[in-house]
Amino acid sequence: MTSSERKQLESIPESIWQILREEVALYFGPWVGVVLAFIFLWGLLSWIGRVLLDTKFGMDSNWAPTIWTWGIAFCTCWLAYYLIREIYTKRNSYQSIAADLQANKVSVYQLELIDVKRFQEPEHGGLIYFLLTDEHKVFVLFDYESQDLGVDRLNPLNSAFQPCSRLTIVKAPVSEITLSQQFSSSPLELSPPGELKVKPDLWPAFNEYCEIPWAELEKTYAA
Repeated sequence: MTSSERKQLESIPESIWQILREEVALYFGPWVGVVLAFIFLWGLLSWIGRVLLDTKFGMDSNWAPTIWTWGIAFCTCWLAYYLIREIYTKRNSYQSIAADLQANKVSVYQLELIDVKRFQEPEHGGLIYFLLTDEHKVFVLFDYESQDLGVDRLNPLNSAFQPCSRLTIVKAPVSEITLSQQFSSSPLELSPPGELKVKPDLWPAFNEYCEIPWAELEKTYAA
């Protein structure tokens, strides 16, 4: 493991307090949204109750302290549930990173590539590359530079991303975090990108093999 690879892993927070701070910052906005939704729903129901049933349980009623207590408790429990779930998940991944740092080793993979297809997502024009290996497997990469160009209202096709016939991937063996990807050898010929027509939740996972066969990529993602 090189010093730069080690620094990559060390930059990921390892302590539970770092994770907690990150997750609280991430979920604070949605928690405020849940509280506001609760207040809106309370106001709506209290108005309906007052109009139809002549019952008062709004913010100016004797029920207000009890409803406030239970409402905020519910919203806080919602936040706590997601925080605990995310902390548990990330803590396990950080333990894997700690094991990689202790072992101080990496796994190096070389893929020999024979063909490439690419599809362009419609929102920003980001390019997804499907790389065919000599074992007839399909490996997927996303060109983040093309997406950044699209966000800046520039031409995503001007990205410097150029697949070549050999791809070297360096991973941390326990956590399976990708530390680097490097193309080498001769450039692969690029055809105009197809239009990606599936929703983002149906996109393939990046930096992994795709289960869709090479011959069915267009039918799956561009039909």
